[in-house]
Amino acid sequence: MPTRHLFSPDYISVLVADDDPVFRGLVVARLERMNGHAVEAADGVAAWSQLTTQQFDVALVDLNMPGLDGIGLIQCMRGYAYTRHMPIVVMTANDDAETISAALSAGATAFLTKPINWQLFENHLNLIHSTARAERKQRTSMQLMKATNRAKHVIVDALSAQVRTSTLQARARLQDLSILPVGSLMVADTVDELLEDLDRLAAASKRASHFASILSHDIDASDQTVLLADLIGELIQAVSPEAEAKSNTIRIHSEVPHAHVRCDKDSVQLAIGELLNNALTHALPGQAVEVSTRRYPDGMLAVEIKDNGCGMHPETVARILGALDPSGLNHLAQAEIGFGLPLAKAIAQAHGGELEVRSMTGRGTSALFLLPPDRVRLPAGQN
Repeated sequence: MPTRHLFSPDYISVLVADDDPVFRGLVVARLERMNGHAVEAADGVAAWSQLTTQQFDVALVDLNMPGLDGIGLIQCMRGYAYTRHMPIVVMTANDDAETISAALSAGATAFLTKPINWQLFENHLNLIHSTARAERKQRTSMQLMKATNRAKHVIVDALSAQVRTSTLQARARLQDLSILPVGSLMVADTVDELLEDLDRLAAASKRASHFASILSHDIDASDQTVLLADLIGELIQAVSPEAEAKSNTIRIHSEVPHAHVRCDKDSVQLAIGELLNNALTHALPGQAVEVSTRRYPDGMLAVEIKDNGCGMHPETVARILGALDPSGLNHLAQAEIGFGLPLAKAIAQAHGGELEVRSMTGRGTSALFLLPPDRVRLPAGQN
C-alpha cells in the first residue's frame, strides 16, 4: 500500500476512546497499517481533553467507559463548535436496539460491533472519512461564497466612503479658492491640500483595484495546503524595503514552525499582508514590528502582528472592525486607515476564523489573524 502523506486528504488522524488497553492497542496497530495516526484515551474525560486540544478526523468511541461514558462524550462533541461535524464511530459489544438508538440519538455517525472485523473496519473508516470530507466541502461552499462577497463589499463600500469624503473635502477647498484673494499664500496652501486629497483618492482606488483582482474569484479555502512559515516569509521579504526605510526591524517568533494550513493562499496573504503593512505604517521609526505564530489549547492558530506604536482607543478599533456600518466607513475614510482591517476580518471569517485587534493608546496595536483547528495540521507528535 502506498504511504499517505501527513497532509494529504487521505491521511486519517483518529482518537480512540476505550477503557480496554488491549483493544486500543489493536486499533492503533490497524491505523498504523493504514498509515494513519491514533491517539489513545482510557476514558471519556481523557478523550474530551484530547478533543479540545488536538485535531482529529474521526473519533472511535466505546460506550461503556468510567467517568464520562460514550453517550456523554458524544453529546459533548456535538455541542462543541470544532467537533460538531466530526464523524463518530461507536464500537461496543452492546448491539441491542436500545443501545444503538441511544448512540445515534446522541449524534453517533456509525456503529461497529465488537469483536471487530478488521477488514470491514478499515473499509468503513475510509468511507466515513471520504464522506466527511465531501460533506465538509459542501457545508462550507455557501459560507465561502458569502464571505467572499462580504470581502468584496468591504472594498466597494470603503472606497465609496473614501470617494465621498475626498469629494466633500475637494468641494470645500474649491469654495475656499473662489473667495480667497488672488496671489494669497492661502491659495497655494489650499491647492496643495486639494492635490493631497486627490492623491489619497488615487491611492485608495489603486489599492481597491489590487484587492479586487486578488478576489476576482470566490475564495476557495477547501483543499490548498500551505506551510505557514513560507507564507509569512514571503510577506516579510516583500515589505523589507519599507521596513529598512524607517529603520524598523521585523522580529519573527513561531511556536509552530511546521504548521500547515488549509486555506486560500492568495486571500490569506492579502489579509496578513495588510496587517503587516498597517503595523509598519503605525510603528515609530526604529521600532520593532513583531510577527508571531502560536496555537492555543483549543486548537486555534493565531498569527499575531504587533507594531509597538502609538496605539488606538478601543472605541476606534470597534468602529474600524464594524466598518460595514456607514458611520464606521466614514470614520475609516476620515482617519485614512482604509479598509485593510475589515478586509482581513472578512477573509478570516471566510476560513471559519476571526480577526481580533487589541490596542491601547500609547501601547501599540496587536492584530491576531485566527484560523480554526480544522484548518491546521501539525506533524504527528506536535499537536
